[in-house]
Amino acid sequence: MAAFDLRVVPVGAIHPHEEVDPARVERLARRLASDRVLVNPPVVISHENEFVLLDGATRHETARRLRLQGLAVQVVDRRAVRLGRWFHLVSGIEDLVRHAAALAECRLTTGEVGTVATIWSERIPVGVDPAEGQTRWSASRALIRSYGDHGAVERTVEADPQIALAGRPGVALVTFPEVTFDDVITAAAGEDRLPAGVTRFEVPDRVLHLNLDLGMLESGDIAAADSFVRADAARRVQDGRARRYAEPVWLLDD
Repeated sequence: MAAFDLRVVPVGAIHPHEEVDPARVERLARRLASDRVLVNPPVVISHENEFVLLDGATRHETARRLRLQGLAVQVVDRRAVRLGRWFHLVSGIEDLVRHAAALAECRLTTGEVGTVATIWSERIPVGVDPAEGQTRWSASRALIRSYGDHGAVERTVEADPQIALAGRPGVALVTFPEVTFDDVITAAAGEDRLPAGVTRFEVPDRVLHLNLDLGMLESGDIAAADSFVRADAARRVQDGRARRYAEPVWLLDD
């Protein structure tokens, strides 16, 4: 018996909690149309007889675009997942604070930590809060989309600006307040989604290299596809064709 839970579920039963980058969806759609293989299954948790998507928003949106009937996913126990955050190192924008101040969705305050984000380009923090009529997520989406469109963004787990910005002139650090699982589930249930590239999920026993033929997900026979994926995973484990790595790894992604 495999120590992980792989299933094929209806695409419409999966609810993302964050935005997607249209350019990444376009690239993946072209790749899937050419290669015809789903390499890595998205990660979800069960919620009210459906699923909240933790990791794999691009794959899910691509499946919707390609009109796949089902999607292979790894279902994980929420209690085993650690929810963290990515922070952003932004370059290519001469004055990120002035750039952010021009956004109608945001209100900036020098010397304070913001409820949306905090910009660190020098030692004094600049807090970003929602403008009137905006939510935390609509303001953060506008901020991240804006500097993502005009500069270069590198994700980091380092929240200390003295460490993150050391030896990096012209770079600003953007940090974000804590995100909770309740935030994730609420966003998945509605339209006010989190921005892409903020939530970071540490998933034990993550399954990679499923390499599922896309035809299995196009047929509409979700039950048959589900049975195949479960049986195939069990066979791979039984035959010694599955390896569990306990150490951290670098995944070179695009």
